[in-house]
Amino acid sequence: MYKHIDISFPKNLLQRIILKYMKASNYAGYASFWKTAYYRNSYYLSNPKVVKHETKHLEDIDRDGIIKYAIMYSYYQIKYGRHDNPYEVAARKAEDA
Repeated sequence: MYKHIDISFPKNLLQRIILKYMKASNYAGYASFWKTAYYRNSYYLSNPKVVKHETKHLEDIDRDGIIKYAIMYSYYQIKYGRHDNPYEVAARKAEDA
């Protein structure tokens, strides 16, 4: 259902942009609105906790829809910050599930 892709060697412009964003934000993975999770390199892609974390975000996007997820994620980032964003809290819990 979901794709998980290592973009340490980007194949197109979109992947190059996502990789730059991930590096600038210090993200190991990035859940996109296209049912695909991107990873900075194969280490993160092979790390079950990181994959579970990004899969949880993909499930949240499916559940809430793209627009609601984008709005609520942004709102929570502003209100609570990255660490206490409820979507991030739930994704961290999913890492240990």
